[in-house]
Amino acid sequence: MAQMNQIKTRRLWGVATAALAIVVLIVGILTLRSFTATPAEQQGGPAASADRAQFNQAIQDSRDALDQGEPAKAEALLRRALASFPDDSDGWSLLGESLIAQDNATEALAAYEQAIAVGQDNAELRFAAATFAHRAGQLDIAQEHYMRAQKMAPTNPKHPLYLAQVQRQAGDLPAAKASLLRAATLDPDLALAWASLAAIALDENKTSIAHQHIKRARKLQPANLDWRIIEARAWRRMNQPNKAVRLLIAVDENTRLASLPALEELAMCYGMLAQPEEAANLYARAVASNPDEAPLLHLAAQWHQRAAMNDAAEAYAARAARLGYEPSQHFLALLRDEDENSDQ
Repeated sequence: MAQMNQIKTRRLWGVATAALAIVVLIVGILTLRSFTATPAEQQGGPAASADRAQFNQAIQDSRDALDQGEPAKAEALLRRALASFPDDSDGWSLLGESLIAQDNATEALAAYEQAIAVGQDNAELRFAAATFAHRAGQLDIAQEHYMRAQKMAPTNPKHPLYLAQVQRQAGDLPAAKASLLRAATLDPDLALAWASLAAIALDENKTSIAHQHIKRARKLQPANLDWRIIEARAWRRMNQPNKAVRLLIAVDENTRLASLPALEELAMCYGMLAQPEEAANLYARAVASNPDEAPLLHLAAQWHQRAAMNDAAEAYAARAARLGYEPSQHFLALLRDEDENSDQ
């Protein structure tokens, strides 16, 4: 159960940080565009040749293609242009942008590293390279780029914040905590840093510390559902499931039913309170709102079975099995075996 709680806490933190990383990265790319000189500006007046003019046009055309949602077209334009001008940093960074727009993190990382190598090294390029390395699963490289970005922009809290995410994923919790504390020192109103510290404290079973950190995050962002779920988890781990239930029941029902982590936390609290029927009813309402979500149907089946509602459990499991959800196929077989044995 402790391992399951750690996995759920990591997943919750990962979703939150990934969403913010995408926003920060987009802002960074737009900022990078704003201070990046065009090749014509870099070369200047009389030195500009016909080939350089063609290259400049290819760069502009690729930007237009990206703005119009055509990253593959932008990539093709940039690859042809960079074959003639391989030392153009702006071209490589734009190529990286076109590649990440196509979900190709590995090649996007290579393009940004090439942009750095040919001379345009700055914190935003390093942040982008680190983010793509992380998405490509190259944690060592991601840490290296985040650390370089941190050295180049030591007052920017986003670099230690996302460095901590990679350090935690790599299993280096002391380093992750140090990075998060640095981010929180740079920006005490950074709710994600405090929530992340709370998540790590829960992983380490330091529930009182987790509770202190998550209270700070919730004070800063009281409407954030992720932070509320982490606080509820802390209350449950402190053997106070009633407080966790009250915290989550206060959320708008439609919002609550649409959040699988919130449903899972509430159900576990109802289990601790010896109220499995409440968990079963909770999942029944959630399924009514999301009738074709197989993992949700599977959880509904499990909790109906725990509440001794075997017919409903079998019906939910059968629906999930028809959707091809393998865990429900096995669970349905077990339920039917139990039914056959009870009839004998």
